[in-house]
Amino acid sequence: MLETLNTSDLWLGGYILSESDAELKDVQVSFEGRESILFNLQGENLSELTKSYYKQEALANVAELRNKLNFLRDIIFESRRQRKIGR
Repeated sequence: MLETLNTSDLWLGGYILSESDAELKDVQVSFEGRESILFNLQGENLSELTKSYYKQEALANVAELRNKLNFLRDIIFESRRQRKIGR
């Protein structure tokens, strides 16, 4: 069964993307006041992966985790760049 997860935790998002077939469905960036970002992920077993992450029992392929973290960071940096261009 497909689940949806919204998180602002970069590491959780990277972990879930690296260890499942989850997809990044949407990214919401807010620059009002303090900058915030919300990743919207969809896939199977997201609640189980989230539990293992917060229980500090998560295991991950380090190379894949690094790739997914860089992917998410690129999205963040691109949104910042677009904001500066739009000024």
